[in-house]
Amino acid sequence: MIPVFEVVDKLIGPTIPTGETEADEMRYKNLVVMIDLAEKLLWDINYIAHSYADSSEHSVSKAGKRAKQFMDDIQNGELP
Repeated sequence: MIPVFEVVDKLIGPTIPTGETEADEMRYKNLVVMIDLAEKLLWDINYIAHSYADSSEHSVSKAGKRAKQFMDDIQNGELP
């Protein structure tokens, strides 16, 4: 099975600038797509964190607590 990041990376394309104007314009557009995706993913994770961390149902609170820990780590600059 191919890791999800590799699939997304191939779909979006390169994002790291090279110093070549034409290539960098396409890489910038790819970066914007990647940022849009990251914003949507973070919104979903944040929603789960705030909506389900305190649930009385174990499986639901497990997801909420994991999402909350992830968001807390990001806020504290502790990115993986």
